[in-house]
Amino acid sequence: MESRAISRQHRVSVDRLCYFFLIFLAGCFVGWIYEEIFYWVTEGLLRNRGILGLVFHYLLEPMGEKLYRRIPDSVIHIVCLILIALFIADCILSFLFRTPITY
Repeated sequence: MESRAISRQHRVSVDRLCYFFLIFLAGCFVGWIYEEIFYWVTEGLLRNRGILGLVFHYLLEPMGEKLYRRIPDSVIHIVCLILIALFIADCILSFLFRTPITY
């Protein structure tokens, strides 16, 4: 009976260890992709060839326009009013409670 309990606890700890290792590997992979994209941007590979601009212009912009046209005008006006109110509140609060620049 004790051997089953010990093996079950051992299996649970091994499962958790494998789970943490997979999270670590996924984080390493995402970090590597981020560094590669950052290298491409800083070296000008994406900027000079305009790849991101082409992706935006030919793929993302038409999809966004189709989504925008599906939304009723009343919803668009309400969202715009909320964004304007948040912007004005942010400007007022930033003016009243700004942190002095110390450098």
